[in-house]
Amino acid sequence: MTTLEKAYLDRILQLARDTRQPAEYFVLPLNELLVSAEFRVTNYKLDPMPVYRAQSYTAKGLEEVQKEFSHPKRFSYPCKNILERFCKPGRCNTLKKPVFYGSDDSAIGVFEIRPEKGDYVVRSIFAPKENSTDELHLVTLGYNKIVESLGQHESKSGILKMLRDDPMRFTSQRQHTNALDNYMSEWFLKEVNDENRYYYKLTTALYELYVNSTYDNTGRKFDGIIYPSVAGRFSGVNLAFETNYVDRNLELVDAVIYQVEDVLPGDNLRLRVYSKIDSIINDMVTWMDADDIGKIWDFCPDTPVVYS
Repeated sequence: MTTLEKAYLDRILQLARDTRQPAEYFVLPLNELLVSAEFRVTNYKLDPMPVYRAQSYTAKGLEEVQKEFSHPKRFSYPCKNILERFCKPGRCNTLKKPVFYGSDDSAIGVFEIRPEKGDYVVRSIFAPKENSTDELHLVTLGYNKIVESLGQHESKSGILKMLRDDPMRFTSQRQHTNALDNYMSEWFLKEVNDENRYYYKLTTALYELYVNSTYDNTGRKFDGIIYPSVAGRFSGVNLAFETNYVDRNLELVDAVIYQVEDVLPGDNLRLRVYSKIDSIINDMVTWMDADDIGKIWDFCPDTPVVYS
């Protein structure tokens, strides 16, 4: 990355901090930089795989949670009603455009949502539909950071293997791209609060830039991105999918309800198990007691928990 490119990105960051411009405003200047820098987008075609999600919910009791999560759509990306009730701008979504967030690791989502003591956590699994034929094309952001972090603890992530085995990783053609990619991926690794929420403008702008790019001469656009996890940096990656891909290809297959017993030092969570899905029939979810109901689990964000 050249000195001029870094200065350009620093100015964009300052503008995001000092103005009220929305995320969409920053797509064009970021695109102009990447085009002039001959940025090489790192992208992959992935095989169908399970995707894990987690959502927190504050309720007076378990029945209220089960009632709230009684329809498969409630486990997925937020509909308009949920956007209006709960949502804020995030890493990739705006208040007008939802995004399906997930992970290749079964616990990362739990830490990403940062639940508080007493909250309920609904951890769900989405799998490819039986008749799904779409290929999944994703852009990778933070390529080297993902490989270095997950490699430290020998994560079982299939995405780690895919990235680590990429023959283009250490080529001279990628050196400049890697430097820019490392810089921009830092935006995704910020722990965002009310004082630095402007980082979401830039991460959302990059997401929009990538998913509105085409990967071949058919004009097909990317389905989402892979990016590093702040909360589970040693166990897996975050995924953000376009909603139209999710509607066509993914379906809810299982979920478990926990309650946060305590938030422990080091961001560890102590969760009590309550319910699991009994059935999904005619777009209705029914719940039953989990096999290990009442058991308490301690979740550590640095422990790989991907199940192969």
